[in-house]
Amino acid sequence: MKWDPEIPSNKFPLLPPELEHVETRSILKACIKVRAAIAELKCRIDNLVERGVAKRQTASIYLKQLVSIGILKEMEVGREKLYINTRLLRELSQ
Repeated sequence: MKWDPEIPSNKFPLLPPELEHVETRSILKACIKVRAAIAELKCRIDNLVERGVAKRQTASIYLKQLVSIGILKEMEVGREKLYINTRLLRELSQ
């Protein structure tokens, strides 16, 4: 097929997009709140130490016990370990 400058050669949607596909200011503000809530679903040992729940070694023991009984899941991210409440994440995603 020969190239013709009068015929579009791509399948991009026309601009502006339909209103239903545009994120409104209220949706973007809600995303900030949701992101903060999701961040609370994970925990680090330092979170417990900073909040005065326990000293570092005790916090480590608490979190490992929660992993051993299946409440939390341990994940390594870089040099630190995150403890995630997978059951709560699953409930929130339904």
